[in-house]
Amino acid sequence: MATMFCAVIVLGLLAAAPAGADTTPVVDGRFDLGEGYTMGAAVRFEVEAGKPKKGEAPPPAGSNEVGGGLLAWYQDSATGALSVAFVLPRSLVDNSYGVNAIGWGKDVAPSGKNHNFQDLLGSDDVQFVFRDTSGNTLLDFTIDYLYVPDGGDPAFAADEIGGDGSVDVGNASDILAAGSSLAYNYGLYGASNPELFGDGTYSPAADADYIVTDPALAGWVFDVTYEFTIAGSVFAGNDFDPTGAAAINVPLLHASPNKIDRNKVFPTIEDPTPIENPEPSTIAALISMGLMGLAIAWRRRKRASS
Repeated sequence: MATMFCAVIVLGLLAAAPAGADTTPVVDGRFDLGEGYTMGAAVRFEVEAGKPKKGEAPPPAGSNEVGGGLLAWYQDSATGALSVAFVLPRSLVDNSYGVNAIGWGKDVAPSGKNHNFQDLLGSDDVQFVFRDTSGNTLLDFTIDYLYVPDGGDPAFAADEIGGDGSVDVGNASDILAAGSSLAYNYGLYGASNPELFGDGTYSPAADADYIVTDPALAGWVFDVTYEFTIAGSVFAGNDFDPTGAAAINVPLLHASPNKIDRNKVFPTIEDPTPIENPEPSTIAALISMGLMGLAIAWRRRKRASS
């Protein structure tokens, strides 16, 4: 029931978000509903269950399911380029770690796992598959959440298919730009606050609602977000429908560790819906469901435009 309600809330947000006409999303790893995304879908996640202990029954189907994810996209009518954002719920994984981890640990998280910076750097990734209306795969790739580019450059990045990323169908050059929210955080605070990044470091101190204690670090993004743009040439001459339910698929997410159970996570994308205009009740509902990051993004944009 909680998962279904969460999906309804996310869909409500999509129906209540500012229209993104004539605006191309900025692919920097920081998701903002007002930056130009025109389609979206709620996402729920089934987390791989661990082997039951001796004498214990395996968990029932659906017991490791969590909702609250969001997939948003926009296709440029002139170039055909497709921009995509994938936002994970904080109940699954977040950008909090070290001594300031929120909702992690033996007595808090169902998985009992702690969370460290190296966990996010070392293995987290997600697979995306794009298909035409006949079911033919146009592009199939896996993008790493965060990695150190070749050459020893300390600027952690996700601006290309590197690290644990790979391309199974198509070419790496088909991905024109890519970013993640932790790479965004590094770009914002890596030079001024090196204590936030690297082995043994910790995220900014924040309360249980992810409100950061230090105003100088208030821009920290806790939502784990993948964002990228695909070249229009991938879709040119193919019957690709960006409004179709089967156009974008996310077969597998690797979140190691996550708050629920084991490392493999299987997303289910709900039916897409156009992104339109907001109502305050939607924002209040989002906050009550713990999706405050998305609500704050909308409120910042509204304040800036008023």
